[in-house]
Parts: sequence; structure tokens; C-alpha cells
Amino acid sequence: MILVTRMRMDSEDKSSPFCINSFDHSIKTVLSYLKQETYVWESSLEDVLKAVQRELAVQRFMLTQRADIRQ
Repeated sequence: MILVTRMRMDSEDKSSPFCINSFDHSIKTVLSYLKQETYVWESSLEDVLKAVQRELAVQRFMLTQRADIRQ
């Protein structure tokens, strides 16, 4: 959570509102799966893991795009 918070704060001034909203949604999705707070629509554990991997890939892509822009 510390890493996520720091990444979010770092991106607030440098990213578009759409990017930040997408990042926030992705974070909430992953945390929801990890905390098991809501009903899971996937049919298997493997599908849940794939969904989490997909969201982490989205986050990674967004973070690396910002890193490329700053250089």
C-alpha cells in the first residue's frame, strides 16, 4: 500500500485525470481480490489470478509510460 500510495501521489501532477482514474480503478480491483471483500465473478482461482495479473500489467504499463515521458 505504501508503494501504491507513493506511485499515485507521484502521478497526480504528471498524468491526465483519465490515467489517474484508470490507475485507481485497477488498484481497487486488485485490492478487492486480495482482501476478498466482494463476490468473485470468475469461475476458478486461476481466472482470479489471471484477472489480478491483467490489472497489475495495466498498472505497470501506466507507470512505465510516465517514466518514459519524464526522461
